Amino acid sequence: MIEVTATDNYNRIDRFINWRKNYISDKQFTLILAFFIGLFASVAALFLHWLIKQIQYILTCSWAFRYLRQCGRLLSSRCPEHAS
Repeated sequence: MIEVTATDNYNRIDRFINWRKNYISDKQFTLILAFFIGLFASVAALFLHWLIKQIQYILTCSWAFRYLRQCGRLLSSRCPEHAS
């Protein structure tokens, strides 16, 4: 089994920084980072869009909506002073 220590991680980061300084300019590195940040942000936005649609479906079109509506009717019939 291979053990990774803190010094190994430091060496990897240090090697990456040295490689970046030798082969990629600051402007190119900034553009690469901006691209990946934009890519991850778009994936997060798509996931949030999908999640909101799923929640909307659960609250409006599924058995949960019908069940919760029946529970509300049952509760309102038990308390006639609050029923409209």
